[in-house]
Amino acid sequence: MKFKPMAAFGSVVVVATADAGDTREVALDENGVTSSGNYFYTHGSVAVTVKETGEVLENRTPGWLNTEHPSSGAATTGTLLLTFSEPTEWLCIPHAHNKQGLPKVSSLVVTLGESITLNVGSDLYLVRGEFEINSRRFTGPTQIRIRSGAVTATNVSTGTNYALLFK
Repeated sequence: MKFKPMAAFGSVVVVATADAGDTREVALDENGVTSSGNYFYTHGSVAVTVKETGEVLENRTPGWLNTEHPSSGAATTGTLLLTFSEPTEWLCIPHAHNKQGLPKVSSLVVTLGESITLNVGSDLYLVRGEFEINSRRFTGPTQIRIRSGAVTATNVSTGTNYALLFK
């Protein structure tokens, strides 16, 4: 696995990648969820089970953001076992590197050729893909700040764009 820390609107984010066949163990808190941060999957797939009980949780697939799946926790505490069956990418916003707290974010998934409107004041972190905004191209991972009025962002990549909107 590889981990690349980056900045996003005053927060530290980590773009992580795993190869097919990799596994990762993550401790669950007393509520059956990981408390190490926020996770947003942008490529690949990961099977998720509780190591101690065999409980199977929802697979993590592109567009999956943990804060948008509040009922995705395990029934017990223990260890989450992540099994990567294909190359996988995700963005982590870890508590350990954001002592001031985690930012509020929502996921944004934009299909090939689709356009969206970004309002003035929008802070968009494009994790994967490419947007064209006012004849300028932005390739993820990158920060996009909208400060001079609403703009149209068009997906000009070869696939789906995955981004987080920082609130």
